[in-house]
Amino acid sequence: MNRTIVDFEGVYGGVQSREIVLRMLKEALALVENTHPQSALVCSSFRIEEEPPEA
Repeated sequence: MNRTIVDFEGVYGGVQSREIVLRMLKEALALVENTHPQSALVCSSFRIEEEPPEA
């Protein structure tokens, strides 16, 4: 039976957006590392965009 190990709704800017994305990635990596070595992992689309600060 398939189970979802990471379900992240996303973050849409703000002062803490960088920290939120980093925390999510670290948690996701830890969860993936703890899956069975022969498990097949499925990952749908994943995109991170940067909005540089205005000069």
